[in-house]
Amino acid sequence: MGFGLTGRQLYQHALEGDVFEVAAISDVGSPEILHYLLTRDLREPECRLEHNHLVNGKFSTRMLRADRPQEIPWDAFGVDAVIDATARFRSRADMQAHIDNGAPRVLISTVPLDHIDRFVIPGINMNEITRADRMISPVRRARRQWRSYCACSAIGSQSNSRR
Repeated sequence: MGFGLTGRQLYQHALEGDVFEVAAISDVGSPEILHYLLTRDLREPECRLEHNHLVNGKFSTRMLRADRPQEIPWDAFGVDAVIDATARFRSRADMQAHIDNGAPRVLISTVPLDHIDRFVIPGINMNEITRADRMISPVRRARRQWRSYCACSAIGSQSNSRR
């Protein structure tokens, strides 16, 4: 859900690599406007809009107009995961709506309001994700704490080098 800057960057990442495909995009904007914004962001605008599908050389993506997670039938698209990049739906109940509609896993691009299954710090604990983890988020709040820890370590290192 969400095809703002983060959603468009994820789409471009899918175009440039072979790690994942984007099966469907849900946003409140019209497919024509979203396609226009995407072609302005892409390094090589190689996708076209055919009816409600973004088509490129690798895959076709269904464009949906929906306002809430409860409105999207993810099971109809056979998705492995939904990335909620709206920053609007942050509660566990909102993420559960994606799962109830057929998404096996939800990755939320912002700090959730409630407890979720796994917080991930890229490069630190990415290998700890299990199949049981259905709601996942990057740890922005904890990442700030981790940066503070690194800053403290750096200050300690500088003071040690002065001696």
